[in-house]
Amino acid sequence: MRKGTRLFAAVLCLLLAGCGARPAEEARQPAAPTAPTAAMEEAEPEETADSYTGRWRDGAGEAGQCGMTISKDGEGVYSIEIRWDREDGSAELWQFTGTYDEAWEGIDYIGTHYREDTADGERRTSTVLEEETGLLYLDGDGALLWEDTFEHMGDGLRFTRET
Repeated sequence: MRKGTRLFAAVLCLLLAGCGARPAEEARQPAAPTAPTAAMEEAEPEETADSYTGRWRDGAGEAGQCGMTISKDGEGVYSIEIRWDREDGSAELWQFTGTYDEAWEGIDYIGTHYREDTADGERRTSTVLEEETGLLYLDGDGALLWEDTFEHMGDGLRFTRET
């Protein structure tokens, strides 16, 4: 094990020991995203990245208009874009950057929520919330779940990979 990896593992163990047992799924709260480190990149197998990257769509009711695209660069950083088209022609757009968090088994992210509206034939984009955080993770059936820390916009959404 490399020195940096051992140090990261030791710090992680100390932090987890002070926090007690891992919370239940329903009480799960994501940690604040951190900048990727060499130890984090080594901790994430390529299969994990492949599990998240691609195009996803929510398939339930009105939420069926919500799609997500996840890509990963060579440095272990994920780019996430979620777009939710509304029936009135407006849209919600979230742009996030995140890293895989092994402790939470998902992608911790931070980013911005935008709203797009059309007025007088002109499309306008406004910022709704900056520095929004949350977690994307896979459930046991391979669906992608979205825990939005501030707005809870992901509540009830269950994304499946587009083919």
